[in-house]
This record gives sequence, C-alpha cells and structure tokens, in this order.
Amino acid sequence: MTSTTHYQPVSLGGNDPQGPGRVSTLGNTHLENEPDGNSDSECSPSIHAPSCYDSSAVKGVQEPLGLINLKSGPLSHEHWILQLFSWAWELVLTVLPLFFIALAITAIFLNKSPVATSAYGDRIVEASRLGPTIYPILFAMVAARFYKNAARWHLERPQGVRVSSLEQIFGSQSFASALERLIVVRAQLLLGILILSTWAMSPLGGQSSSRLVRIGPMEVEAIDQEIQYDHRAYQLSLYHDIQDLRPALGLVSVLYSSCLLSSKSQQRAFMDVWGRPKIPQWQHNRGGSVENKTWSEINRKDLATGKADYASLIGIHLQGLDFADKTTRYEFNISSAYVDFDCVKTRIASANDARSFTLWQENATSNTMVRLEDVLPKYDAQSFKAFLAWAAWPRAEPPYLLYVSKHPTPWAASATENYIANDEDAFNKHGLRTWTEVDMDVFSSRLTNSFNTMWQAAIDPHNITKATFADTPIPDPDNPLTSRTVAKVSRTLQAYHVDMLWAVVLIVATLILQVLAVGGFVLRFLVRGPDILGFASSLTRDNRFVPVSGGSSLDGAERSRSLRELRIRLVDVQPEGSCGYIAVSAVTLADEEKSGQFCRPLEQNRLYS
Repeated sequence: MTSTTHYQPVSLGGNDPQGPGRVSTLGNTHLENEPDGNSDSECSPSIHAPSCYDSSAVKGVQEPLGLINLKSGPLSHEHWILQLFSWAWELVLTVLPLFFIALAITAIFLNKSPVATSAYGDRIVEASRLGPTIYPILFAMVAARFYKNAARWHLERPQGVRVSSLEQIFGSQSFASALERLIVVRAQLLLGILILSTWAMSPLGGQSSSRLVRIGPMEVEAIDQEIQYDHRAYQLSLYHDIQDLRPALGLVSVLYSSCLLSSKSQQRAFMDVWGRPKIPQWQHNRGGSVENKTWSEINRKDLATGKADYASLIGIHLQGLDFADKTTRYEFNISSAYVDFDCVKTRIASANDARSFTLWQENATSNTMVRLEDVLPKYDAQSFKAFLAWAAWPRAEPPYLLYVSKHPTPWAASATENYIANDEDAFNKHGLRTWTEVDMDVFSSRLTNSFNTMWQAAIDPHNITKATFADTPIPDPDNPLTSRTVAKVSRTLQAYHVDMLWAVVLIVATLILQVLAVGGFVLRFLVRGPDILGFASSLTRDNRFVPVSGGSSLDGAERSRSLRELRIRLVDVQPEGSCGYIAVSAVTLADEEKSGQFCRPLEQNRLYS
C-alpha cells in the first residue's frame, strides 16, 4: 500500500451551506447530523461548525493546510506473503486449544501408571504445571479474536447492528472490559452475562491444568510368597543342659547385656538391635483366664511409649524377605511362644511365719525348714552362692519360684532388677530394690520381657547377630525347628494420580475455548470489510476537521501507518460561539504557535452542542 500527499490550499469550513453528506471538491465532508442554524435550542450552532483550518479565518496567520490523499485500492492491500503468514497464524490459533484437550485425555490414560515405567509421564506433569501461565494467555487471544470478528461481522450485515450491542461485543476483549461494558452500556444484560461466563472459563482452565496430575504412592497388587521363620516353641535353649551352656555362656551373657544396654527407644522399637521383628506380649488381665482362639489388638503407641512390653528384646529370625526397594510390604501370620509370668505379692499370716521360709533346693531330698535370717547376706560379708539345682529334677513344683543370681553382689541390685525397675542405665550401681509399691502387672510384664530375653539369647546364639531377612531359605521338611508361612507381598511405588474432577473441568473449559476458536476463524473468513474498530486512525475517516481524502478501504493498522506523522487532538472547533462544538481535529505547526485563537481547549463549564 502506498500513499501520496499533495499540498494545496483547501477550505474545510466556511459559511457556504452544503447538503448533508456531500463532499466538496477539496474533500470537505459535512456531517449529516449537524445542528440546524435555526434551532431554538439553548446552544444552536451555525449550519455547520467551522473548521479551525478555515483559510479565510487563518489568513495571514498560518500556512494553508495540505490535503492528504490516500490512494484507493482493493480491500486487501497486504502482500501475499504477509497474507499467508496471517492466515497461518489464524489457523494455529484455532487448533492450539486442542493441546489442552489432548493433555487431559493423555493424563487420564496416565492415571495409576508407575513413574519408573512411564515413558511420557514427566512431560505430562511439566506441561500441566505450565497451564496456569499459558492457558489464560491462549484464552485471551482466542476469545478476543472471536468477539472482535463477531463485532465486525455484525457490522457488515445488511440489517446492521445496534450501537449498544456492537459496543458490548467489541468491548468484551477481556474480562475486565466485558464487565465494564456490562456496567457502563447497560443495554444487553443477558448478552453481557453470557460473555462474562465464557471469560470465567479462563481461570478455571488454568487452575484445572495445574491440579490435573500429581505424583504419589501407590500399592501394587499383592502376590503370595513363602517365607521361613524359627518357631520358639520347637527350639531348645542352652539352659536345658549345663554342659551345652558353659561353652557359650560368655556369648549368651554378651547378647543379654547388649539388650539391657540398648537405649529405651531401641528397647521399645519394633525391631531388635540386629534388625529382627519382636513379638509383643499378649494383652490380658493377669490373674484371670486367657480365652483361646481370640485376637488381641496391638497398640503400637503403647509399645512406643513403654506402656506395653514385648515378649523379648530379641526378635524372630525370618528368611526370604527382600527390602531392597524400601517399599515392599509383607503381611503374614506366624506362631510364637514365650514364658509369661503372673506375679503376686506373698501374703504373711503372722510374725512367726515372717521369720521362717521354705527353701526349695531341688536336691531330690525332703524339704528342710530354715530360718530366713540365717540365709540373708550379712553386712561386709563375702559373696555367697545361692542354691540352684543344676541337674536334679524336683519331685514337686514349688508354688512360687524365686530367682536368685548365682553370684550376687551383697546389698546391690542386679542389672536385671534395674531393668525391671525401668532404670535408664541397667548396669548402674543401685541399692537393693523395694518392690512393695510396684504394680504387680507391670512387674510381671517386665520380668517376662527380661526372662525371655535371657532365655532366647541361649537359642542358637552364634547366628543371632549375622542372620538377615535376605537369607535364602533352604527347604528342609525334616527340620522341625523351622516353620513356613505364606506372605502377601505388596510394593508401594511412585505413580501418577489424576484428579478426574479437574480433568472434566479442563475438558469442558477447553471445549468452550475451542468453540470460540473455530467461531473466530469462521467469522474472520466471512468478514470482507476493513478492520476499523478500535483504531485511533478511524477517527480521521470522513472527518472534515482532518484533511484526509480517500483510503476508505484501508483497515485501522494500514491507515495508522499511512498517517503516522499526522497529529490530532480533541478540541472545541467553534471557539467564538456561545456554544462550542467538540471534534477531533488535526494539528499543524501554526496551530501550535497560535494555539487557542481558532481552536479552543475544552472547558468544564462551557456548553457544547
């Protein structure tokens, strides 16, 4: 598109009346709706408002204004390459919303897929995170194009369009402007609400994209797997035979002592010092009967706080478990046995009974009555040996079994006593314990724990510290000491989780966006006239106060490029009258030098026609 500028004297006003809508030979166009000079209104201008470029009025003050002639031409002035790029962009803008529909559908198929095995999951997550940024921008471009093309199409229809509707449609190229047009124009309430509803899809689409998919744990389907474990009821402790105990007594003592030396958090943990699971004590009312074939719920919180105890500080040896991936979970049932103590305080009938005590020496002889004060350690006495049957079996079981260390320290509590008393340091020196005020249920539970720890430390002591879960079990049907069970093995994997509600919201919002995209493309194809809506250069069209002729086929952008040097302003073009006339007028250098003589700035209290 080219333009040619001719400079020649021109009269854009004067007192010669011309018919409405007529164009003078010099390009002076008169307004059809100019006020009548004979009007009785308070503010009645002349037949037409004089131009501030009236040559008779400005003679000798400024140079005559040159008329700008814009060449005529077809509706499309662009080069074919520019047209190709323009339509290519229109096509791209039309199909871009399909990306978000594809994103939602792909994410739905990605649901519950493991992260480790997914080939495109990471790209879907990254794309969804860009949604809050990209989606509103894309929505703004598509919706703005649709409403602009809709306004142009309505403007070209044979029956035309109401100005209020045109203003509302064209002004709805953003949510804020659509809301402003609805409030200011107040013409089409239903149309305004419909436009605002479409713009409301923009934030919904962006937020639904960001909430579409997330990464979280997922438990895979469980499988059956056989594992082996040591059944305590079938295993003998070295304490059954003193000849077997003596060679391993040092190792057994170390194992038992290491359990007592461990921290309270370790003693209350589910795993023992060597990483083997511990068995909790059966929760029941001591002194009462235990119901068979019943289940007792384990309170893990009580075990962690010390309100409940494990049967032993040494766990069970399991084989065939693999925790290499840190997410494997095994569910299985096992059988275990332990010695449970139910202790009660000795009732004293009289003072005489308090001075005698029946000692069961288990020497296969008849019982001998001795005085209790004769066997108690004296002050400063040497360590004495308590009575303990090594090999003889008693003819009758005693009603109460008193455990006495083989070599006790006089007037000091043993490490076992300190542990039962719940001392932080079991091997710390402490005087003789007084158990009078101790709750017998707590005492029995702690004694059960310490006794079974000592007992199980003597069961295969050489393999306690080196046995691991990963040991491959060797099937041996003839080995009665090993039991088998079937475990349900499940693994927790990191997987993609899709929120179906947000996926539906994204699809619905994007479908609305796609309708706007297709509609905008079709309307762009149907529009024939130049794009003049929304351009400041359109104010120079058919304006007798701006000396521009021709160029009616130019759209707003082309017209702006052709008139890039032209300066315009909004002024009172009838400054001498009692009633002014507001119009967009061109500015020349002479106007700048003598501003205010032939055009007048707008005033707050002046009347205007």
